[in-house]
Amino acid sequence: VRGLHRKRLEEVEEALKRLGLRPKTKQVVQWREERTLRQALEALEERLYSFTQAVPEEVHERIMPELWAWAEREFGHLDRPFTLERGFTLRTTRMA
Repeated sequence: VRGLHRKRLEEVEEALKRLGLRPKTKQVVQWREERTLRQALEALEERLYSFTQAVPEEVHERIMPELWAWAEREFGHLDRPFTLERGFTLRTTRMA
């Protein structure tokens, strides 16, 4: 869960508790995925993530070449794999 999403979930959980409800969280499945930095950058370039939709098109077009260049300078080989931890979390709320 990314930063803003996680913060928002925590705010919602606190609000539910103030209402006398009992929110619960359970991770129902977890797995690992192999990814490369090139694949991650391509996903950003193609705007596959919802958070990229808020970026104006002209800004996105201008910044992506800079991001690619930075990544190549910073990390070198863009096809080296790394592992991502993934999972699905179930959130429920019951009346107290």
